[in-house]
Amino acid sequence: MPGSLFLLLGFYGFLHCWLNAFAEMLRFADRMFYK
Repeated sequence: MPGSLFLLLGFYGFLHCWLNAFAEMLRFADRMFYK
């Protein structure tokens, strides 16, 4: 099942990047809010 493994890794990487970007946006919003 190499295809499903590749799909799983791709999905994990995509989700990880998306969550990272979301956390950065939230942190940026917090910084703007406290100033």
